[in-house]
Amino acid sequence: MRKLIYGGFAFLFVSLVIAIVYFAFLKRDVSVEEYTLKAVKSVSSTPDTLIKFIVAVSDIEYDESQDKIYVSDFQAGCIAVFDSNLNFLYRVGRRGKGPGEFSYVGGIKKYKNFLYVLDAGKIQILKDDRYYAGSFRVPWFPGVEFDVDLDGNIIIGAYDSLLAVIDTTGKVLKMFGKKVEQKNEQETFLKNGVWPVVDEKRNIYAVFLSLPYIRKYSKNFDLLSEKRLKEEVRYGLKTIEEMEKKHPGVRATMVGGVYYRSPYLYVRYASPESEPVIYVYDAETLELRKKLKLETGKHINNFIVDKNNNIVGFDLKNGELVKYVVK
Repeated sequence: MRKLIYGGFAFLFVSLVIAIVYFAFLKRDVSVEEYTLKAVKSVSSTPDTLIKFIVAVSDIEYDESQDKIYVSDFQAGCIAVFDSNLNFLYRVGRRGKGPGEFSYVGGIKKYKNFLYVLDAGKIQILKDDRYYAGSFRVPWFPGVEFDVDLDGNIIIGAYDSLLAVIDTTGKVLKMFGKKVEQKNEQETFLKNGVWPVVDEKRNIYAVFLSLPYIRKYSKNFDLLSEKRLKEEVRYGLKTIEEMEKKHPGVRATMVGGVYYRSPYLYVRYASPESEPVIYVYDAETLELRKKLKLETGKHINNFIVDKNNNIVGFDLKNGELVKYVVK
């Protein structure tokens, strides 16, 4: 009988120790690693590319299967394509209103051998970067950014901070997210603004332009997790409003770039920092893991992470497309 009692106490003691160690592990403080992004190559506007880098880059996309980088330019009305070493390859499209022509080229995304281009409220689809494969209108005024899921449907910000899934005919298949009511037009744009990213498991990450959150949704559109921004340095709504008063007609944003490369989600926030930072989150938990700081004098707005984990981004301050390595 005593052996049973002692055995029971021993079992409870060992179980308690295991539980304490387990929960301590779950709640452990994970240090945030800091690295420097060192520029190794840059290109500026040239007659060959027709890219007017100083003010006109809308988006940057990466095609890993071909190791190509796509840069959209709303001022030139085309998309320039580079290899991963920033050697210019060719242009896609031109200014115009016909099929395969762009009046205001914005966000761009690759899906298999198709290129999706957001152009003045509609999305055009090009096959093999050359052949017009169709287009459809977005039901409301979208932001620049969207993503394409594994079925070729687009994920884009809608209204009241909701997101939408739209097929290639323009049909809204699903609305999802947490609804947030806005008070005025300015709030409506900023709080509706969302930068969606889809991973290889069909999870969807939503980085909001003004709301201090990153949200992760499942392939069934259920909210898996939500991270409230704390230590990230970024401009507040008041600063954004002041910037837009000084520059009428320009829509400012608090997010300067979002990119997913397993196992991380990379986010660049617009901020007053002299040395801009890309924050790197664990895509599974949304916990902050790394800070990638740019060299003094450099700036980054919109970027991709290539298969070698190098970063290519647009430097608005210096008017260059720049390739960085992590040091």
